[in-house]
Amino acid sequence: MSWSYDATQLAISVKDQVRLLIGDTNELEPLIEDEELMFYVDQHPGDTARAALDCINVIITRITSTPDYTLGPYSESNANRVKAFRSLKAQLEKQTIGYQPPLMQQPTTTPIFKYGITSETCCIGGDGHE
Repeated sequence: MSWSYDATQLAISVKDQVRLLIGDTNELEPLIEDEELMFYVDQHPGDTARAALDCINVIITRITSTPDYTLGPYSESNANRVKAFRSLKAQLEKQTIGYQPPLMQQPTTTPIFKYGITSETCCIGGDGHE
């Protein structure tokens, strides 16, 4: 497996664009391999944000599977990293998924209540009976 990042190629390299989005730019501490990243890029052609979102899900899974530990006065926890990646995930979800309300369309079923429901001529089901 390999890992690479070249900031000078951001204009043309989708891989490097995704790496920048997810913050995986430190060669000494790689978060996801090139082949794994490119798998998600291929899953979402032309949509770096969605590819980045999939990569973040993998990264969160990996980080949370690493246990916290304490040895004497020294302790190490991944809680802040997980919190940061979940925040980034929420931001990317808003950007990629967003909120798409349903379109208002005319009902396709027969109405069961008629207008004038509070009047004496109210009917249910449209048959004229109260």
